[in-house]
Amino acid sequence: MIKTGQLFEKIVEMLTRFRQEIQTSSSLGLLNTNKHAENFMKRILNLTYNIELENLNKDNANYPGLDLGDTGDGIAFQITSTKKSEKIDDTLKTCLKHGHYKTFHTIKVFVLTTKQTSYTLKTITEPHFSFSTDKNIMDFEDLLRDIQNIDPIPLRGLHDYIKSELDAAIGSVQGKDTDAQKYFLDVVDGMTKSKMPNFYIFQAKISIASENISAPNILSGLSIFLNKQAFKNQYFSVFTEAARDSSSHKQILYMRNPQATGISNFFHAYSLVIEPSSITIEKADYANNEFLTNLDAEIVSLLIVIIFLSRYATGNSLLSVSIHLESNNRVFLAAQNSMVIRGLFSNYLLKSPYQFNEPIPDIYTSTLVDLLQNLVHGFMAEEADRFTDSPFLTLDHEKTVWHIDRLKSEFGIDDVSVY
Repeated sequence: MIKTGQLFEKIVEMLTRFRQEIQTSSSLGLLNTNKHAENFMKRILNLTYNIELENLNKDNANYPGLDLGDTGDGIAFQITSTKKSEKIDDTLKTCLKHGHYKTFHTIKVFVLTTKQTSYTLKTITEPHFSFSTDKNIMDFEDLLRDIQNIDPIPLRGLHDYIKSELDAAIGSVQGKDTDAQKYFLDVVDGMTKSKMPNFYIFQAKISIASENISAPNILSGLSIFLNKQAFKNQYFSVFTEAARDSSSHKQILYMRNPQATGISNFFHAYSLVIEPSSITIEKADYANNEFLTNLDAEIVSLLIVIIFLSRYATGNSLLSVSIHLESNNRVFLAAQNSMVIRGLFSNYLLKSPYQFNEPIPDIYTSTLVDLLQNLVHGFMAEEADRFTDSPFLTLDHEKTVWHIDRLKSEFGIDDVSVY
Protein backbone atom coordinates (compact mmCIF):
# COMPACT_ATOMS: atom_id res chain seq x y z
CA MET A 1 0.00 0.00 0.00
CA ILE A 2 1.44 3.38 -1.00
CA LYS A 3 1.77 5.72 1.99
CA THR A 4 0.17 9.16 2.10
CA GLY A 5 3.49 10.96 1.62
CA GLN A 6 4.30 8.86 -1.43
CA LEU A 7 0.84 9.52 -2.89
CA PHE A 8 1.36 13.26 -2.54
CA GLU A 9 4.81 13.05 -4.16
CA LYS A 10 3.31 11.18 -7.12
CA ILE A 11 0.57 13.82 -7.45
CA VAL A 12 3.19 16.60 -7.44
CA GLU A 13 5.16 14.76 -10.12
CA MET A 14 2.11 14.19 -12.35
CA LEU A 15 0.69 17.71 -12.05
CA THR A 16 4.13 19.20 -12.68
CA ARG A 17 4.31 17.21 -15.90
CA PHE A 18 0.84 18.44 -16.88
CA ARG A 19 1.76 22.08 -16.19
CA GLN A 20 4.92 21.74 -18.27
CA GLU A 21 2.86 20.46 -21.21
CA ILE A 22 0.48 23.40 -20.80
CA GLN A 23 3.39 25.85 -20.82
CA THR A 24 4.90 24.26 -23.92
CA SER A 25 1.58 24.24 -25.78
CA SER A 26 0.88 27.86 -24.84
CA SER A 27 4.31 28.96 -26.04
CA LEU A 28 3.58 27.28 -29.39
CA GLY A 29 0.35 29.23 -29.70
CA LEU A 30 -2.04 26.29 -29.31
CA LEU A 31 -5.12 28.27 -28.37
CA ASN A 32 -7.35 25.33 -27.40
CA THR A 33 -5.21 24.50 -24.36
CA ASN A 34 -7.77 25.80 -21.84
CA LYS A 35 -10.66 23.99 -23.49
CA HIS A 36 -8.92 20.60 -23.33
CA ALA A 37 -7.83 21.14 -19.72
CA GLU A 38 -11.26 22.09 -18.33
CA ASN A 39 -12.70 18.64 -17.67
CA PHE A 40 -9.41 17.32 -16.28
CA MET A 41 -9.19 20.24 -13.85
CA LYS A 42 -12.88 19.97 -12.97
CA ARG A 43 -12.47 16.55 -11.33
CA ILE A 44 -9.21 17.57 -9.61
CA LEU A 45 -10.81 20.68 -8.09
CA ASN A 46 -13.90 18.72 -7.05
CA LEU A 47 -11.87 16.05 -5.27
CA THR A 48 -9.59 18.59 -3.61
CA TYR A 49 -12.24 21.00 -2.33
CA ASN A 50 -15.22 18.63 -2.01
CA ILE A 51 -17.33 20.66 -4.42
CA GLU A 52 -19.39 19.74 -7.50
CA LEU A 53 -18.18 21.88 -10.38
CA GLU A 54 -19.80 21.33 -13.76
CA ASN A 55 -18.58 22.45 -17.15
CA LEU A 56 -20.56 25.63 -17.85
CA ASN A 57 -19.89 25.27 -21.57
CA LYS A 58 -21.69 21.93 -21.93
CA ASP A 59 -25.08 23.59 -22.43
CA ASN A 60 -23.81 26.94 -23.66
CA ALA A 61 -20.95 26.55 -26.14
CA ASN A 62 -19.35 29.76 -24.88
CA TYR A 63 -20.44 30.66 -21.35
CA PRO A 64 -18.96 34.16 -21.13
CA GLY A 65 -16.11 34.64 -18.68
CA LEU A 66 -16.35 31.37 -16.71
CA ASP A 67 -15.66 27.71 -17.42
CA LEU A 68 -16.59 25.66 -14.34
CA GLY A 69 -19.28 26.31 -11.75
CA ASP A 70 -21.01 24.78 -8.71
CA THR A 71 -24.37 26.49 -8.31
CA GLY A 72 -25.00 24.77 -4.96
CA ASP A 73 -21.89 26.16 -3.29
CA GLY A 74 -21.91 29.30 -5.44
CA ILE A 75 -18.34 28.98 -6.66
CA ALA A 76 -17.02 29.29 -10.22
CA PHE A 77 -13.66 29.15 -11.99
CA GLN A 78 -12.16 30.41 -15.16
CA ILE A 79 -9.41 28.09 -16.39
CA THR A 80 -6.74 29.95 -18.35
CA SER A 81 -3.13 29.64 -19.43
CA THR A 82 -2.81 33.45 -19.60
CA LYS A 83 -1.46 34.95 -16.36
CA LYS A 84 -1.46 38.69 -17.16
CA SER A 85 -3.44 41.32 -15.27
CA GLU A 86 -5.31 42.30 -18.45
CA LYS A 87 -6.75 38.78 -18.68
CA ILE A 88 -7.98 38.88 -15.08
CA ASP A 89 -9.55 42.30 -15.69
CA ASP A 90 -11.38 40.98 -18.76
CA THR A 91 -12.77 38.09 -16.75
CA LEU A 92 -14.03 40.34 -13.96
CA LYS A 93 -15.61 42.80 -16.41
CA THR A 94 -17.42 39.94 -18.14
CA CYS A 95 -18.73 38.58 -14.82
CA LEU A 96 -20.05 42.01 -13.90
CA LYS A 97 -21.59 42.57 -17.33
CA HIS A 98 -23.45 39.25 -17.33
CA GLY A 99 -24.32 39.26 -13.63
CA HIS A 100 -22.55 35.97 -12.88
CA TYR A 101 -22.06 37.10 -9.28
CA LYS A 102 -25.81 36.59 -8.74
CA THR A 103 -25.27 32.84 -9.15
CA PHE A 104 -21.65 32.54 -8.03
CA HIS A 105 -20.68 34.61 -4.98
CA THR A 106 -17.10 33.29 -5.22
CA ILE A 107 -15.29 33.70 -8.54
CA LYS A 108 -11.76 32.37 -9.02
CA VAL A 109 -9.23 32.30 -11.82
CA PHE A 110 -7.01 29.23 -12.12
CA VAL A 111 -3.81 29.88 -14.07
CA LEU A 112 -2.61 26.70 -15.75
CA THR A 113 0.96 27.99 -16.11
CA THR A 114 2.39 30.12 -13.26
CA LYS A 115 0.65 33.19 -11.92
CA GLN A 116 2.42 36.53 -11.55
CA THR A 117 3.97 37.48 -8.22
CA SER A 118 1.67 40.53 -8.10
CA TYR A 119 -1.30 41.94 -9.98
CA THR A 120 -2.57 45.45 -10.70
CA LEU A 121 -6.27 45.29 -11.50
CA LYS A 122 -8.43 48.14 -12.76
CA THR A 123 -11.83 46.50 -12.36
CA ILE A 124 -13.77 47.25 -9.16
CA THR A 125 -16.04 44.33 -8.24
CA GLU A 126 -17.45 45.74 -4.98
CA PRO A 127 -20.22 45.88 -3.87
CA HIS A 128 -21.31 43.00 -6.11
CA PHE A 129 -18.63 40.50 -5.08
CA SER A 130 -15.21 40.40 -3.49
CA PHE A 131 -12.11 39.51 -5.46
CA SER A 132 -8.66 39.29 -3.90
CA THR A 133 -5.59 38.80 -6.08
CA ASP A 134 -4.03 36.78 -3.24
CA LYS A 135 -6.98 34.43 -2.63
CA ASN A 136 -8.93 34.34 -5.89
CA ILE A 137 -6.12 33.86 -8.38
CA MET A 138 -4.66 30.35 -8.16
CA ASP A 139 -2.10 28.18 -9.86
CA PHE A 140 -0.75 24.67 -9.26
CA GLU A 141 1.42 25.80 -6.35
CA ASP A 142 -1.71 26.92 -4.47
CA LEU A 143 -3.54 23.74 -5.44
CA LEU A 144 -0.74 21.47 -4.23
CA ARG A 145 -0.61 23.24 -0.86
CA ASP A 146 -4.30 22.47 -0.41
CA ILE A 147 -3.96 18.90 -1.69
CA GLN A 148 -1.29 18.26 0.93
CA ASN A 149 -3.88 18.88 3.67
CA ILE A 150 -6.71 16.63 2.48
CA ASP A 151 -7.53 13.31 4.16
CA PRO A 152 -5.94 10.01 3.00
CA ILE A 153 -9.06 8.56 1.34
CA PRO A 154 -9.78 11.51 -1.02
CA LEU A 155 -6.01 11.81 -1.56
CA ARG A 156 -5.96 8.24 -2.84
CA GLY A 157 -8.95 8.95 -5.10
CA LEU A 158 -7.24 12.07 -6.45
CA HIS A 159 -4.02 10.17 -7.14
CA ASP A 160 -5.86 7.37 -8.94
CA TYR A 161 -7.87 9.81 -11.05
CA ILE A 162 -4.82 11.82 -12.17
CA LYS A 163 -2.90 8.64 -12.93
CA SER A 164 -5.72 7.22 -15.05
CA GLU A 165 -6.41 10.43 -17.00
CA LEU A 166 -3.05 12.18 -17.27
CA ASP A 167 -1.87 10.76 -20.60
CA ALA A 168 -5.22 11.45 -22.28
CA ALA A 169 -5.32 15.00 -20.87
CA ILE A 170 -1.80 15.72 -22.10
CA GLY A 171 -2.62 14.25 -25.50
CA SER A 172 -5.61 16.56 -25.80
CA VAL A 173 -3.56 19.59 -24.79
CA GLN A 174 -1.00 18.68 -27.45
CA GLY A 175 -3.76 18.56 -30.03
CA LYS A 176 -3.53 14.79 -30.45
CA ASP A 177 -7.02 13.37 -30.66
CA THR A 178 -6.99 9.77 -29.50
CA ASP A 179 -7.95 7.42 -32.32
CA ALA A 180 -10.98 5.25 -31.78
CA GLN A 181 -10.02 1.96 -30.21
CA LYS A 182 -9.75 -0.87 -32.72
CA TYR A 183 -11.58 -4.08 -31.85
CA PHE A 184 -11.47 -7.40 -33.64
CA LEU A 185 -15.15 -7.83 -32.84
CA ASP A 186 -17.28 -5.55 -35.01
CA VAL A 187 -19.69 -4.08 -32.44
CA VAL A 188 -21.81 -2.35 -35.08
CA ASP A 189 -22.24 -5.61 -36.97
CA GLY A 190 -22.90 -7.34 -33.65
CA MET A 191 -25.74 -4.96 -32.79
CA THR A 192 -27.20 -5.51 -36.25
CA LYS A 193 -27.04 -9.30 -36.03
CA SER A 194 -28.38 -9.46 -32.48
CA LYS A 195 -30.96 -6.72 -33.17
CA MET A 196 -29.87 -5.12 -29.91
CA PRO A 197 -29.20 -1.35 -29.72
CA ASN A 198 -26.55 -1.44 -26.99
CA PHE A 199 -23.09 -2.97 -26.57
CA TYR A 200 -20.49 -3.38 -23.83
CA ILE A 201 -17.03 -4.64 -24.81
CA PHE A 202 -13.97 -5.69 -22.84
CA GLN A 203 -10.59 -6.03 -24.55
CA ALA A 204 -7.28 -7.05 -23.02
CA LYS A 205 -4.01 -7.42 -24.91
CA ILE A 206 -1.27 -9.22 -22.98
CA SER A 207 2.22 -9.02 -24.50
CA ILE A 208 5.67 -10.36 -23.78
CA ALA A 209 7.64 -7.14 -23.95
CA SER A 210 11.17 -8.53 -24.03
CA GLU A 211 10.93 -11.54 -26.39
CA ASN A 212 9.87 -12.28 -29.93
CA ILE A 213 7.84 -15.50 -30.00
CA SER A 214 6.02 -16.47 -33.19
CA ALA A 215 2.23 -16.76 -33.30
CA PRO A 216 2.35 -20.50 -34.24
CA ASN A 217 4.56 -21.22 -31.22
CA ILE A 218 2.20 -19.37 -28.89
CA LEU A 219 -0.75 -21.25 -30.41
CA SER A 220 0.95 -24.59 -29.79
CA GLY A 221 1.83 -23.70 -26.21
CA LEU A 222 -1.66 -22.36 -25.41
CA SER A 223 -3.30 -25.52 -26.80
CA ILE A 224 -1.25 -27.70 -24.45
CA PHE A 225 -1.72 -25.33 -21.52
CA LEU A 226 -5.52 -25.16 -21.79
CA ASN A 227 -6.02 -28.84 -22.60
CA LYS A 228 -4.78 -29.62 -19.11
CA GLN A 229 -7.33 -27.36 -17.45
CA ALA A 230 -11.06 -27.35 -16.86
CA PHE A 231 -11.28 -23.63 -17.65
CA LYS A 232 -11.29 -23.93 -21.43
CA ASN A 233 -14.99 -24.61 -21.92
CA GLN A 234 -16.07 -21.88 -19.53
CA TYR A 235 -13.61 -19.09 -20.31
CA PHE A 236 -12.10 -19.96 -23.72
CA SER A 237 -14.99 -21.59 -25.55
CA VAL A 238 -14.04 -19.59 -28.65
CA PHE A 239 -10.67 -21.38 -28.78
CA THR A 240 -11.82 -24.17 -31.10
CA GLU A 241 -11.19 -25.10 -34.72
CA ALA A 242 -14.84 -24.37 -35.53
CA ALA A 243 -14.39 -20.77 -34.38
CA ARG A 244 -11.11 -20.15 -36.21
CA ASP A 245 -11.77 -17.23 -38.53
CA SER A 246 -8.36 -16.75 -40.15
CA SER A 247 -4.75 -17.73 -39.66
CA SER A 248 -1.30 -16.71 -40.84
CA HIS A 249 2.18 -16.61 -39.40
CA LYS A 250 1.43 -13.12 -38.10
CA GLN A 251 -2.10 -13.54 -36.74
CA ILE A 252 -4.45 -16.37 -35.74
CA LEU A 253 -8.00 -15.18 -35.15
CA TYR A 254 -10.82 -17.02 -33.37
CA MET A 255 -14.24 -15.40 -33.54
CA ARG A 256 -17.68 -16.21 -32.19
CA ASN A 257 -20.44 -13.88 -33.37
CA PRO A 258 -23.32 -12.87 -31.07
CA GLN A 259 -25.13 -15.85 -29.59
CA ALA A 260 -28.23 -15.89 -27.43
CA THR A 261 -27.85 -16.56 -23.71
CA GLY A 262 -30.32 -17.90 -21.20
CA ILE A 263 -31.49 -14.32 -20.65
CA SER A 264 -33.89 -12.85 -23.16
CA ASN A 265 -32.61 -9.93 -25.24
CA PHE A 266 -29.02 -10.59 -24.13
CA PHE A 267 -26.21 -11.85 -26.39
CA HIS A 268 -22.49 -12.65 -26.04
CA ALA A 269 -19.67 -12.55 -28.58
CA TYR A 270 -16.01 -13.48 -28.15
CA SER A 271 -12.71 -13.26 -29.95
CA LEU A 272 -9.22 -14.55 -29.21
CA VAL A 273 -6.30 -13.28 -31.26
CA ILE A 274 -2.80 -14.75 -31.21
CA GLU A 275 -0.01 -12.60 -32.63
CA PRO A 276 3.77 -12.65 -32.20
CA SER A 277 4.50 -12.39 -28.46
CA SER A 278 0.90 -11.45 -27.61
CA ILE A 279 -2.64 -12.67 -26.99
CA THR A 280 -5.74 -10.45 -27.20
CA ILE A 281 -9.06 -11.47 -25.65
CA GLU A 282 -12.38 -9.73 -26.27
CA LYS A 283 -15.84 -10.21 -24.81
CA ALA A 284 -18.82 -8.23 -26.10
CA ASP A 285 -22.35 -8.14 -24.68
CA TYR A 286 -25.40 -6.89 -26.57
CA ALA A 287 -28.71 -5.93 -24.99
CA ASN A 288 -31.71 -3.64 -25.30
CA ASN A 289 -31.07 -2.03 -21.92
CA GLU A 290 -28.35 -1.21 -19.42
CA PHE A 291 -25.63 -3.72 -18.48
CA LEU A 292 -24.75 -5.39 -15.20
CA THR A 293 -21.35 -7.09 -14.81
CA ASN A 294 -19.30 -8.52 -11.98
CA LEU A 295 -16.22 -8.74 -14.28
CA ASP A 296 -15.56 -12.36 -13.28
CA ALA A 297 -15.39 -13.79 -16.82
CA GLU A 298 -13.10 -10.96 -17.89
CA ILE A 299 -10.87 -11.32 -14.81
CA VAL A 300 -10.42 -15.09 -15.01
CA SER A 301 -9.59 -15.12 -18.73
CA LEU A 302 -7.20 -12.18 -18.23
CA LEU A 303 -5.38 -13.89 -15.36
CA ILE A 304 -5.10 -17.21 -17.19
CA VAL A 305 -3.47 -15.58 -20.22
CA ILE A 306 -1.06 -13.67 -17.95
CA ILE A 307 -0.13 -16.89 -16.15
CA PHE A 308 0.33 -18.75 -19.44
CA LEU A 309 2.55 -16.12 -21.07
CA SER A 310 4.63 -15.69 -17.91
CA ARG A 311 5.26 -19.46 -17.83
CA TYR A 312 5.78 -19.81 -21.58
CA ALA A 313 8.30 -16.99 -21.90
CA THR A 314 11.93 -17.72 -21.18
CA GLY A 315 13.83 -16.02 -18.40
CA ASN A 316 12.40 -13.14 -16.40
CA SER A 317 10.47 -11.60 -19.28
CA LEU A 318 8.43 -8.50 -18.62
CA LEU A 319 4.75 -8.63 -19.62
CA SER A 320 2.56 -5.65 -20.45
CA VAL A 321 -1.22 -5.41 -20.36
CA SER A 322 -3.44 -3.01 -22.30
CA ILE A 323 -7.11 -2.98 -21.25
CA HIS A 324 -10.09 -1.21 -22.83
CA LEU A 325 -13.72 -1.11 -21.68
CA GLU A 326 -16.39 0.69 -23.68
CA SER A 327 -20.16 0.88 -23.97
CA ASN A 328 -22.83 3.04 -25.55
CA ASN A 329 -25.08 2.61 -22.50
CA ARG A 330 -24.68 2.52 -18.74
CA VAL A 331 -22.72 -0.42 -17.32
CA PHE A 332 -23.13 -1.12 -13.60
CA LEU A 333 -20.62 -3.06 -11.52
CA ALA A 334 -22.38 -5.81 -9.58
CA ALA A 335 -21.22 -7.34 -6.30
CA GLN A 336 -23.16 -10.59 -6.75
CA ASN A 337 -20.71 -13.55 -6.81
CA SER A 338 -17.85 -11.21 -7.63
CA MET A 339 -14.25 -12.33 -7.12
CA VAL A 340 -13.06 -8.90 -6.07
CA ILE A 341 -15.90 -6.85 -4.55
CA ARG A 342 -18.33 -7.38 -1.73
CA GLY A 343 -21.48 -5.45 -0.82
CA LEU A 344 -21.80 -2.12 -2.63
CA PHE A 345 -23.63 0.79 -1.01
CA SER A 346 -23.58 2.95 -4.15
CA ASN A 347 -24.06 2.38 -7.86
CA TYR A 348 -20.73 2.22 -9.67
CA LEU A 349 -20.85 3.04 -13.38
CA LEU A 350 -18.30 2.43 -16.12
CA LYS A 351 -16.59 5.65 -17.16
CA SER A 352 -16.68 4.80 -20.86
CA PRO A 353 -14.36 4.54 -22.62
CA TYR A 354 -11.88 3.43 -19.96
CA GLN A 355 -8.38 2.29 -20.84
CA PHE A 356 -5.00 1.81 -19.25
CA ASN A 357 -1.64 0.19 -19.91
CA GLU A 358 0.34 -1.50 -17.18
CA PRO A 359 3.62 -3.43 -16.99
CA ILE A 360 3.50 -6.83 -15.27
CA PRO A 361 7.00 -7.52 -13.93
CA ASP A 362 5.97 -10.79 -12.24
CA ILE A 363 2.88 -12.85 -11.35
CA TYR A 364 3.08 -12.48 -7.62
CA THR A 365 -0.39 -12.23 -6.11
CA SER A 366 0.26 -8.65 -4.95
CA THR A 367 1.09 -7.61 -8.54
CA LEU A 368 -2.11 -9.15 -9.88
CA VAL A 369 -4.17 -7.56 -7.09
CA ASP A 370 -2.85 -4.13 -8.13
CA LEU A 371 -3.78 -4.87 -11.74
CA LEU A 372 -7.35 -5.79 -10.81
CA GLN A 373 -7.63 -2.71 -8.62
CA ASN A 374 -6.76 -0.61 -11.65
CA LEU A 375 -9.39 -2.46 -13.65
CA VAL A 376 -12.24 -1.72 -11.20
CA HIS A 377 -11.17 1.93 -11.12
CA GLY A 378 -12.91 2.17 -14.49
CA PHE A 379 -16.16 2.25 -12.50
CA MET A 380 -17.02 5.38 -10.54
CA ALA A 381 -19.70 6.13 -7.96
CA GLU A 382 -22.87 7.53 -9.51
CA GLU A 383 -23.48 9.69 -6.45
CA ALA A 384 -21.83 10.55 -3.15
CA ASP A 385 -21.44 7.64 -0.74
CA ARG A 386 -21.70 8.35 2.99
CA PHE A 387 -19.32 5.45 3.68
CA THR A 388 -16.39 6.86 1.67
CA ASP A 389 -15.09 10.18 0.36
CA SER A 390 -13.70 8.59 -2.80
CA PRO A 391 -15.65 8.15 -6.05
CA PHE A 392 -13.52 5.08 -6.80
CA LEU A 393 -14.19 1.55 -5.67
CA THR A 394 -11.66 -0.33 -3.54
CA LEU A 395 -11.69 -4.06 -4.12
CA ASP A 396 -12.01 -6.54 -1.28
CA HIS A 397 -8.34 -7.39 -0.74
CA GLU A 398 -8.81 -10.61 1.22
CA LYS A 399 -11.39 -11.97 -1.22
CA THR A 400 -9.30 -11.01 -4.27
CA VAL A 401 -6.15 -12.63 -2.87
CA TRP A 402 -8.05 -15.85 -2.12
CA HIS A 403 -9.42 -16.14 -5.66
CA ILE A 404 -6.09 -15.32 -7.32
CA ASP A 405 -4.22 -17.84 -5.16
CA ARG A 406 -6.87 -20.48 -5.86
CA LEU A 407 -6.61 -19.88 -9.61
CA LYS A 408 -2.80 -20.00 -9.52
CA SER A 409 -2.89 -23.26 -7.58
CA GLU A 410 -4.89 -24.84 -10.40
CA PHE A 411 -1.80 -24.28 -12.55
CA GLY A 412 0.63 -25.43 -9.89
CA ILE A 413 1.88 -21.94 -9.08
CA ASP A 414 2.48 -20.15 -5.81
CA ASP A 415 4.52 -17.06 -5.04
CA VAL A 416 7.44 -19.15 -3.78
CA SER A 417 7.74 -20.98 -7.10
CA VAL A 418 6.98 -18.10 -9.47
CA TYR A 419 10.59 -17.86 -10.58
